[in-house]
Amino acid sequence: MIKNFDKPLAAWKSKERHNGEILDCLTIIFRTGGCRHNRCRMCGYRFERYAAGMGRGELAALLRRQLASVLQQFPPEGYSMVKIFTSGSFLDGDEVPREARDAIAEAFRRIARLQATRAFESGQFERNARGMVAYMKAAEETLGMEVEVEEGATPERAVFRWKKCPLYDHPARESTPELCQAYAAFEIEAARICHPSLRCMVVQSLSCGDDCCEMVFEMEH
Repeated sequence: MIKNFDKPLAAWKSKERHNGEILDCLTIIFRTGGCRHNRCRMCGYRFERYAAGMGRGELAALLRRQLASVLQQFPPEGYSMVKIFTSGSFLDGDEVPREARDAIAEAFRRIARLQATRAFESGQFERNARGMVAYMKAAEETLGMEVEVEEGATPERAVFRWKKCPLYDHPARESTPELCQAYAAFEIEAARICHPSLRCMVVQSLSCGDDCCEMVFEMEH
């Protein structure tokens, strides 16, 4: 069997009980640099690792591609709990480089913020372009992101910007296109939830060397 090293070893959705509530849960088993201990004979994952001697940058990039694959297959609107496993320890920097760990953590911190259906059904935000960027600003600032809404937002058109990349220190050099595309897909889907006629366009990207990541939201008639 040919292995696809751009995808995790396994990923699936199930039901889990948490604090007395039954939740939709995503479970992921990432392929990593391998368990440092690597002596547990009963473990079926101890041989599932990338090649020995791989640099941290290359390993981090492969893990980001796995993350992008998961996000494309399982959009965050579909679950409210995540369980992550590796062959050893997710917190071992040799197995999962910090850059990859931060990207994974940031992606799944957004699960709460991406419960767009609840946000708009609550009536707190308008179901139009202006309401969409207000929702995004409130959510992103809760996560500590550096963002802004362009002045003059109207129900018909609004512009939203990330002034600092949430994933990379040097996005133009380090970014993984698949992961950026997966993030854009989140916002496109959230726009549809806000209003079926609301369209989202990516017009600038830090990963392309622009000064910010910019999205334009417009109502179609």
